Amino acid sequence: MIRILSKTDAGGRLKMLMGTPEKVGEVLIEKHGCFEVVDQYYRGWHPEIHPAAVLQNGWSGQETRVRTSIIRPIRTFQVPEAKKDQ
Repeated sequence: MIRILSKTDAGGRLKMLMGTPEKVGEVLIEKHGCFEVVDQYYRGWHPEIHPAAVLQNGWSGQETRVRTSIIRPIRTFQVPEAKKDQ
């Protein structure tokens, strides 16, 4: 369930804020090792997600696009517990 809330910003303008934004997709733009740049798409207009959010028409109607840089681990491993000397 999405609730619509109204909020006034510092300039006195009325903003309409939605509940938790629904992520509808993610597209990989470029990748260098563990560094990725992705476009993330959210259903509806959500300017509160990121200052550089862009409103565009997509497959699900109006969508918010946010370009994000992500550092993802290339390899993960577990370190076994050290054996105690007896």
